[in-house]
Amino acid sequence: MENTFLDKLEKEEELNNEIIEEISEKNLDIYKKDINNCKFIHTEILDSNFEKVYFKNVSFDNCNFSNTTFTECSFINCKFKNCKMIGSNFIENIFIDVEIKDSNLNYVNISNTSFNNISIKDTTLINSYMQDTNLKNTKFNNIDFTKSQIFKTRLKDIDLSNSKIEGLSTTLEDIKGAKVTEFQVMDLAYLLGVKIKI
Repeated sequence: MENTFLDKLEKEEELNNEIIEEISEKNLDIYKKDINNCKFIHTEILDSNFEKVYFKNVSFDNCNFSNTTFTECSFINCKFKNCKMIGSNFIENIFIDVEIKDSNLNYVNISNTSFNNISIKDTTLINSYMQDTNLKNTKFNNIDFTKSQIFKTRLKDIDLSNSKIEGLSTTLEDIKGAKVTEFQVMDLAYLLGVKIKI
C-alpha cells in the first residue's frame, strides 16, 4: 500500500477512493493534487510540504502530520480524529465543513486562512499562532488555547466559555464580542490595563 500510494501521488493528479493505512514517510513534497473520498488511517507524514492540494471527503484517523506545511490547500468535508499536527503550518488554506476532534495542534501556525462551518472539539492548541484568519460558523468546544496568540482574527460570537485561555495573547479588537465566563475575564483583563486585586 505504501509504494502504491506514493507512486500514485507522484504520477497522477488525482487520488480517489483509496484507503491509505500504516505508512510512515518524511520530507515529501506534494504539489497540486486532488485527493477525493479517501481514508488515511494510522498514517505518518512528517516534515513534509503539501502545496495547492485539494482534499474533499477525506477522513484522517490517528494520523501524524507534525512539522508539515500546508500552503494554499483546501479541505472540504473532511474529518480529523485523534490526529497529531504539532508545529504544522496552515498558510492560505480553506476549510469548509471540517471536523477536528481529540487532536493535538500544539505550536501550530494558522495564517491567512478561512474557516467556514468548522467544529473543533476536545483538542489542544497550546502555544499556537493564528493570524489573519476568518472564523465563519466556527465552533470551539473544550479547546486548550493556553499561551496561544490570536491576532487580526475576529472572535466575535465565538464561544470560548468551556475552553482554556490562560496566557492567551490577543487584542481588544479581536476578542470583542467573544463569549467568555466571568472567570475568564480575569485572564483578559490585561487588555484593558486592569490589574485584578485578589
